[in-house]
Amino acid sequence: MNELMEFKRQKDILDGHTPVLIGKADSFVDLLKKRKSFEIPNKRQFTGLVEAGQKAACVEELKLFIRYKEAKQGTSRQWNGLAQPLVHMIDEVCALVEPELQLPLVQRFLGYLMWDAHAYGGVK
Repeated sequence: MNELMEFKRQKDILDGHTPVLIGKADSFVDLLKKRKSFEIPNKRQFTGLVEAGQKAACVEELKLFIRYKEAKQGTSRQWNGLAQPLVHMIDEVCALVEPELQLPLVQRFLGYLMWDAHAYGGVK
């Protein structure tokens, strides 16, 4: 299979999971909406998450970054309690595709998550 055909095959696979990814982003935003006693991550934090996903060499590196962000927050409560559900969702996203497509699919998920969080209006 030539490179162009392989690229199209991979793009078709990724595109086929778009509704699932958007649904998972919606679920995470629903979790944010229930966090009345906690601060919600701001626009910069979601942008940083998307950028970390783009720079990550693998999904495990990204998950480590997410757990680090939660631990680093200390008294700031934006990510408290969100790392585990987010990592779990990332694992669910990874289960949808073969290993070489996991990181690109997770990157898409994070982009949809950022859009969804902004659309919710809770992200400033």
